[in-house]
Amino acid sequence: MVHSGFSKNPANIVREARKYLASHQQINDAQAGLVEVNFCSVVFAEGQNFGVGVVIRDSNGIFVAGMAKKIVSRGLDAEITAMKEAMLFALHQGVQYVILEGDSIKL
Repeated sequence: MVHSGFSKNPANIVREARKYLASHQQINDAQAGLVEVNFCSVVFAEGQNFGVGVVIRDSNGIFVAGMAKKIVSRGLDAEITAMKEAMLFALHQGVQYVILEGDSIKL
């Protein structure tokens, strides 16, 4: 078979196509376990502490887990810490494939 000036054996084309489809099936199987991890932070009035909120939803948008935590900190960026806490919480929940989503324009 000739395509774009290259000659290929039909058996090789079939083998490559099967390999390609198998690799994409693995990706689709992984996406079945994909969750969305939303995180946010809020700085309290005293300015020394902030809070972190995390919500995990499955691929259908159904609530899986959530947490809120007060962080006592000086000089740490609240959104970066919120993202770190979100990743640690997701890992603790056994999540392997995530989409992280926050509302900071810095991250």
